[in-house]
Amino acid sequence: MILAEAHNLNESSAATGLSQAHISPRPATLSIPRGGQIAELRGPSLPGQARGGGGIRQPCKGLSKAARRRMLKSMRSIDLAKAGRASFWTLTYGSDYPTDGRVVKKHLDTFLKALSRRCPDAWAFWRLGTQRRGCPHFHLLVFGLSVAACRAWVESTWTRITGGDSQGAATQVASVRSWERVTNYIAKVEKNSTALEHCGRFWGLHNRAGYEQAVSVESRGLLPSEFHPVKRAMLRLYRSRGRSRVKGGGRNSGLWLFIERGTGDALWRYLARLRYSAEYDLRC
Repeated sequence: MILAEAHNLNESSAATGLSQAHISPRPATLSIPRGGQIAELRGPSLPGQARGGGGIRQPCKGLSKAARRRMLKSMRSIDLAKAGRASFWTLTYGSDYPTDGRVVKKHLDTFLKALSRRCPDAWAFWRLGTQRRGCPHFHLLVFGLSVAACRAWVESTWTRITGGDSQGAATQVASVRSWERVTNYIAKVEKNSTALEHCGRFWGLHNRAGYEQAVSVESRGLLPSEFHPVKRAMLRLYRSRGRSRVKGGGRNSGLWLFIERGTGDALWRYLARLRYSAEYDLRC
């Protein structure tokens, strides 16, 4: 089976005139952020197998499925015990809102620079959305600032920044009560998100250094005999939530799913039992 796959890879390389002999094999890995809510299993790659890319980037016309997936993965990887309490900010415009994405992004950039001057340790996720009336607005998940300390500052700063381009700009600052609910809300799909032009990305991260301090990913390589048992265990966990359809590739493809806090420890214990059983069989 492996020889046949390697032969097919060599034929494809010869057809394109590119050599892939320098590409080393990659073992399967299981990655779970400490205190996070996501588990990712990467499948193994064969010697000389090309690792696919995303192709040529096109202008952003909305929050794509891949961008939404990366955003959710980033948010669910956070250890809230390290990050602390988050607050949910909304920045919007009045009746005469701008329709040029470059103007909207300039307002956001100016606002985030003001936030860095006020609190250098604060970090945040931001998401650009569009209301039903076509008005752009921003949602932010901010860490490092309390609601009482920043509500008046957010309103005055956003009004000052957008004063020349929009009258009646509004803000809202609230505490986050449910992390799962607010992350799903900020990453929701909007049908009219393509109304803006020249706006670039629809989500981003402010002060990545603060984010990296709140994320600690534990990754372990898997033996060929461990990959499929771990994948079956993750599939059982996925189907235990009432979901039966799993999107993905073939037998050696990876898998990722959202998990409850503490479930990652159960997956590590399952992997330890697999390795103990394999060592016991070898001793016998």
